[in-house]
Amino acid sequence: MVTAAPTIVAIETNSAWVVILAVSLVTFPAALLLRRLINRPGALASSLLLGLPLGLPLIAAAFFQKSVLPEVSVLQPLAPELFEKPDWNLLHFMFVADENSGGLVPYAFSGAPGRWLLLLGMAVSSFMLLRRLAGTLALQRVIHRCTEPDPHADRALLERVERLSTAGGLKRPPRVLLLPEGTTGAFVTGGMRAKILIAPSLIAELSDDELDGIVAHEIAHVASLDLPVMMVAGLLRDLVAWNPVAHLALRRLIAERELEADRCAAHMTGKPLAVASSLLKMCELMKTRGRRGAQPALAFARSGAGLRRRVANLLAVADGTLSSVSVGRLPYVAAACLAAILGLQAGAQVARQADFAIVWDSADVDVPFWFKGWEKVRNDGAQIAGAKKEGKPVNAKTFPAAKYPVFGDGYALREKDFKPWIKALGVWANKRGLSARTLTSEVSKAWHAVPVSGAPHIGPFGFYRIDFVDRTLPGQQR
Repeated sequence: MVTAAPTIVAIETNSAWVVILAVSLVTFPAALLLRRLINRPGALASSLLLGLPLGLPLIAAAFFQKSVLPEVSVLQPLAPELFEKPDWNLLHFMFVADENSGGLVPYAFSGAPGRWLLLLGMAVSSFMLLRRLAGTLALQRVIHRCTEPDPHADRALLERVERLSTAGGLKRPPRVLLLPEGTTGAFVTGGMRAKILIAPSLIAELSDDELDGIVAHEIAHVASLDLPVMMVAGLLRDLVAWNPVAHLALRRLIAERELEADRCAAHMTGKPLAVASSLLKMCELMKTRGRRGAQPALAFARSGAGLRRRVANLLAVADGTLSSVSVGRLPYVAAACLAAILGLQAGAQVARQADFAIVWDSADVDVPFWFKGWEKVRNDGAQIAGAKKEGKPVNAKTFPAAKYPVFGDGYALREKDFKPWIKALGVWANKRGLSARTLTSEVSKAWHAVPVSGAPHIGPFGFYRIDFVDRTLPGQQR
């Protein structure tokens, strides 16, 4: 007897979807770890490092994938009844090997490529893209309702924006717009020229130092090119919206850019406590004026998101335990190269062979062995007992090995019985009008599944490595 599974689900890993997921799983934690080790502001370079898990998987998929969709197939032990199915495909076979007993269980692939995965992925991505389009249109409506600041009444605000823009390294200050009544907060948007949108109620409530902190925070977003980076990152996430790692990567990138903007604002103004106070007051105003007032703040983060961490970072800057000075591009470029190498290696390893797959199987069952001639009788006590009762000798001559049992007498077979089993399969196929030559040649060139670990099962699941074996050339395997 050999241990095998009655049904197996196999997923090929050389498809674009699996490569994207594998590269994301490696690149995302690598980027997070390297970012934490650097732990200094990095402007655009920092954005590119944390944005790597969104862009690199698509590049890896373009280079390494052999197909767009992973082929999802259901496998069942090869038995005569499978040939009666109308959708049966004779060109897909696999042998599950039990290395302990030396047995093979022939399995047959049934099922079609997972086209439903394409429909699901397209539906999710389309929803996310439409959601982004709706958010963009809503933001444009808010901008159209904004008013230009009065050159005289709002002169102090305009001068503050110009002063802080110069401190932030901008050659041209962003355009300033006042949010309509009923809204509060401050955020920056892109376009031909960046725009800072700020509510008059916020200007009235904040002190001069706190207002400097808010404006400097938004200018830091412009100086670090966060607007185009976040737009591209959001689109990349939407394209692979079925990938949960992409959502985590985008959220982490958003949080990172907020922390970076806080640090830059603290550095520009020299007053990190005022920046922290401005954040707290702005969030409190958004809460007291209802959720409607927070809706326009679509650029980077909703009110209160990660607020505790942001304030804690600003306090660390104030007491000198956290630096607000940029470390430069080189450390981040080196970190991005290292994370990219790790991710590409993972993608290449997954897609290295077109005949590599991961298999999950269900609970163990015992499958009877197929035996030839004398070996079959030797394992049948009733036949041996009957022969002895009649006084006949019990040996290989009494039960000649040339009389092979029919195909289907047992699911499992031993390596040494492969050729006799093929012969029995061919006889069975000829009797039913099937092409024995095609059938036996395809079975001879089949997939070979071997447990990844010494124990083939971990709980109800088994994990196997799939290799291609051409048994017409003994021992040849790729």
